[in-house]
Amino acid sequence: MQHVLSFPPQERYSAGEVVTKRLCCSFLLTIAFIALVLGYLLGRYSPNKQIRSSVGAYKAEVAKRIRYHNDAAEFLENRIFAERILQYHQELTSQERHDQNGSVNYYQALKLKQHFEDNGFDVTTSPLPVSVILTYYEKNAPNQVSVLDSVAKKAKVTATSLPMSVSLRDNLQRDSTSVSKITEAGLVYANYGSTSDFLYLTSMNVSVLNNVVLMRIKYMTTVFDVISRAIKAGASAVLLFSDPLHTENDIQFLSPALLGRLHATFSGKINSNECFPVHVIRASDAEKIINQMISDYPSPSFWRGKLASNYSIGPGFTDKNLKLQIVTSVVNVKHTFYNVISGIRGREEPDRYVILGSNREMLMETDADHLGSTAAMMELTRVFGQLRSTKGWIPRRSVLFCSWGLQGDGHFNSEIWAQQYASLLKERAVAYVSMETAVTGDEHLKVQVVPLLEKAVRDASALVPNPNRKEILSGHKTVLDSWIRYSKTKYNTSLQFESVKGEGDYQMFLHEQGIPSLNFGYIGSKVYEDRNFTVHRAVTELWSLLVWTLSDSSVLPFRVTDYALFLQRSIDSIRFTHTKTILENNITLDALQKAINAFLSVAESFDSELKEIDQTNLLKLRIANDKLVHLEKTLVCSSQYARHKVLWTGASDYTGFGQLHIELEELTSIGDVTEVIQHISVLANCLHSASLLLQDSLMAVTSSDSVFINRT
Repeated sequence: MQHVLSFPPQERYSAGEVVTKRLCCSFLLTIAFIALVLGYLLGRYSPNKQIRSSVGAYKAEVAKRIRYHNDAAEFLENRIFAERILQYHQELTSQERHDQNGSVNYYQALKLKQHFEDNGFDVTTSPLPVSVILTYYEKNAPNQVSVLDSVAKKAKVTATSLPMSVSLRDNLQRDSTSVSKITEAGLVYANYGSTSDFLYLTSMNVSVLNNVVLMRIKYMTTVFDVISRAIKAGASAVLLFSDPLHTENDIQFLSPALLGRLHATFSGKINSNECFPVHVIRASDAEKIINQMISDYPSPSFWRGKLASNYSIGPGFTDKNLKLQIVTSVVNVKHTFYNVISGIRGREEPDRYVILGSNREMLMETDADHLGSTAAMMELTRVFGQLRSTKGWIPRRSVLFCSWGLQGDGHFNSEIWAQQYASLLKERAVAYVSMETAVTGDEHLKVQVVPLLEKAVRDASALVPNPNRKEILSGHKTVLDSWIRYSKTKYNTSLQFESVKGEGDYQMFLHEQGIPSLNFGYIGSKVYEDRNFTVHRAVTELWSLLVWTLSDSSVLPFRVTDYALFLQRSIDSIRFTHTKTILENNITLDALQKAINAFLSVAESFDSELKEIDQTNLLKLRIANDKLVHLEKTLVCSSQYARHKVLWTGASDYTGFGQLHIELEELTSIGDVTEVIQHISVLANCLHSASLLLQDSLMAVTSSDSVFINRT
């Protein structure tokens, strides 16, 4: 019982046994402490060593990429051959194959496809068909304008429509429809056909609806807009003429492409088996017709030119028995052209695109050789293919080679493709580099370029040897040297960059999507035949270097300060050209000037930071490059016009703010400054947004300095 209820007897240890166990515990504790310290030290310093190792490896990779980058430039300079370009050109021009399923344009597209694939490009499309409508005047049918006396049954005035110089092409795939139409209506004179001119007619209670509209044309680039306004106002036909105030010669403003574009734009009003009557008549005939018009509404003095007439507005004629008759005979032709697109996938930034463009067909009558640019692209393809296969070179960004089937006023195959991929291109496209016509002379380079790309063009042209021996002997060894020489005038001694103006295959890329664009070629004062293709070789080398620097530079070769200087030149031009109008209407440009000053300050700071950027910091590189990519897109500004509000050329080819320039020029028509003030406000806000884009990310959304103006 005692053993069940009591604890077991306590054990006894000797002194020696106790000491030994204590030593063991101390030893174990010491080892644990040492392990803890070693663990801490390893945890503290080992990752840093790994990071330093990784950074060192990446710096070595960056240095390697820089070597590859520089080696690529040397390779491009030495591997482009004039003989090859000549060979490609001969192959393109000799291709006269026809069959029921195709055309020359189609077989050229097949050849380009095969060429891209043979040179190892990553992706190549099959020929992509794009159909357009072209409208030609019938050669053997009447196209005339008459003022008829309905009582006497005879014409009091007869005018023949000026012929179009472009004839129907036999070597193009087509589906044609002949259309004839007789239009009889009253007549209204609408000056230049501007928005303010039509508003003035409305204020005078003069209706355009169901009447023929007569307008004089001042700017070639506004013809489509002028006709479109008349159609939207309800006109039954349009007559155009050249006022002797602006030119002594009668000019044909129309082309099959422009008339066909009207069909495409107003398809709800014009079917393929119909036509909208549009004719250009001689100034002398316009004078005779205007002198028959009723003068109940005398035109303002600024609506009059140098015709021997009072420029009566109408509507109708002084003799109520008179009526205007227009006989129109046209052929609506549906042509099909083919695009081919191929690409090299970039390594570090495959989602950023540098786009090249050339065209294989032009609708305008010209002595220029449009296939020269396609031959140059084929040589470019060969050389970049060799660079990849022999040197293992892969560009930092993806490169797209685009051979467009057509380029003609109002019709651009590039436009269809750009619309199809608009959302991607707006976000990812870095630049569009176009060569519409490679060579028309051997004197100097001609470049139309956005200010952001001016530095890239200048630097690249300084690396290309001058193809003109006479120029070399006179000390101008590079393409840049001769370009500077021809740019100099007694008023300007620096290199002048022409702004991207008018229409080209960059129309959609630049003016609507805000992709920095340039178009270039070699020109001269006289027609030049580049028999040895040495000039073609020079522009091809320049093209290759532009593609190289845009696609492979770690920091995009854009200089924002050049844009700011362009803006300052543009506002100076506005002030100089329209001083009187600005003063008389009490218009202030202060908000726009303030926005330009702020943009210049931010641009200079941003450019300085780019020079010091750590090229091993991928995140900083991406942020900086993204700002450069999106800058042009910010400066497009929202607009009812399919044109870049900032870049559209104004009083000269070297300044912008073109729409503001026209609005100030037309201001006297109605004397309403509201539209001008709103336009200045929009421009100022655009520049303010561009300044915010370039600033520090946090400061941009906390800035208290604002140039925003009420737009209403």
